[in-house]
Amino acid sequence: MMQAKKHWTHQRITALINLPLMLWLACSVVHHAGASHAALVIWLSNPINASLLGLAILSVSYHAFLGTENVVEDYVQCPVKKKAAKIALAAAFFAVWLVSFLSLIKICIAG
Repeated sequence: MMQAKKHWTHQRITALINLPLMLWLACSVVHHAGASHAALVIWLSNPINASLLGLAILSVSYHAFLGTENVVEDYVQCPVKKKAAKIALAAAFFAVWLVSFLSLIKICIAG
């Protein structure tokens, strides 16, 4: 029961964090619509923009992981399949986060 409460709390916290981050990201995308690659690299090289995007990547991927983990918990009945699905989900979401974060770092450093 304690794990479910923690899970529920984390979902709500990440949802609240995602609201302003997604608003910022949507405004940024609209503002830079049609911009060149070079202009976007310059924008992303700004430490504030890079930090906010990094936080968005982390928060959104964790929030999505929590949601899909709930689906597995609710709909996979076999304990072995449930455990395997949860491990696969954790690995997949970690891979997505890692590639996204490393890409962000590469853009910030190398352009």
